Amino acid sequence: MNTVLNTQSLSLKSIFRILAFLAAACGAAARADGPACTFPTPDDSASGDRFYPAGRWCNDALVGEFWNGFGMSSGGESDGWSGAWGYDDPCNVDLPLGRTFNTMSLLRDKIPAAYSFAAAKIDDLDAVCTRPNGAIATTANCFFTNWTQLSMEFFYGSGTNLNYPIWARAGTLAHEARHYDDGCWGIGYTGHVTCNAGDFAGREVCDPVFARPTFSTSNEVDGARPYSYSVEVLTRYAFVGRSEPRAYRENARYRAQYALDNRFNYVPPALATVPPIPLDLHTVDPTAN
Repeated sequence: MNTVLNTQSLSLKSIFRILAFLAAACGAAARADGPACTFPTPDDSASGDRFYPAGRWCNDALVGEFWNGFGMSSGGESDGWSGAWGYDDPCNVDLPLGRTFNTMSLLRDKIPAAYSFAAAKIDDLDAVCTRPNGAIATTANCFFTNWTQLSMEFFYGSGTNLNYPIWARAGTLAHEARHYDDGCWGIGYTGHVTCNAGDFAGREVCDPVFARPTFSTSNEVDGARPYSYSVEVLTRYAFVGRSEPRAYRENARYRAQYALDNRFNYVPPALATVPPIPLDLHTVDPTAN
């Protein structure tokens, strides 16, 4: 199947991007202009991209839904999705665009509330080689400046997160979607605070409290900040059912527990532990597909 992206029609999102020069007026974080990147050969079994093949979504209807729903473009103020990023080969899950679509498809199929939330919130989803702060992803939202950049670490991982898996990427999309409620100058802020303890003590990369997200698009009505959304997606994936490899679900559970232990200054005791995955959720061979 030769699925081709159709980006001729302009949406309101595209028009608003033309006005992005107003970013300086609200003190938004600077976008990164990405240098040429080196694209590794990923381990698609470890990342889950082989188990969830592109055939699930590689058609004009779903590719168009993902592309337009998340405000993506083939060029722009950073790398865009052109060239080696995958614009001309959107169903290739070894390339960043295909890996992003695969992540969206996982959210859409397995955790639809998170998918609807992310699609409603995220605007101008873009790719960049690196972020100045080394972040996996960064979001800015202020007046006409609304964008999310995904770095190479999102697509391929780095350090201890080699082959950053598809379920972790799904959590990251929900996490970044919540950042769209940050607002300008911290007004209505739902972002991060300084960590009091844990592996990130002293760094502004924690949330004050863990709360169960409702995936409401009406601002912070649930009291859940970005890492709460990460934890919720990972936990839901871990218990999604028998069809997912146990190793994948156990990894998602571990990541959720690690975030609870290190990304919050307070977690209510009743919510502090992700329960074990029942043994009757039997193992599925992730290399079977």
